[in-house]
Amino acid sequence: MKARIKIRRVYYKYAEIEINFPSTELHNATDYIMEKETEWGHELESAIEKAEFGHGNGMDSDDGWTDVRDEEELRYEVDPDGDSYREGGHL
Repeated sequence: MKARIKIRRVYYKYAEIEINFPSTELHNATDYIMEKETEWGHELESAIEKAEFGHGNGMDSDDGWTDVRDEEELRYEVDPDGDSYREGGHL
C-alpha cells in the first residue's frame, strides 16, 4: 500500500505602472485607458516579468482585488489630487 502526499502552493506577481492621464478624461477613464493600451501594454508586461513571486493568491497585495477565482485581474486607479484615487475599476 502507498500513501500519496500532495501539496498545492500558489504564487503570484504584482506590478503597477503610471501613465499620464488628462484631467479632462476623468469622466471617461475606462474608455480612455483602454484606447491607449498600445501605449502602456508593453510597459506593464515588462513590469510583471521583472516582479518577484510572492506566496499566496495576491489578494492582499492591493485593496482593489475582488476576483479571487480569476487567474488574472487588471485594474486602474486615477488619483487627480495625489492623496487617494477618485476613479478606478477593472479593465
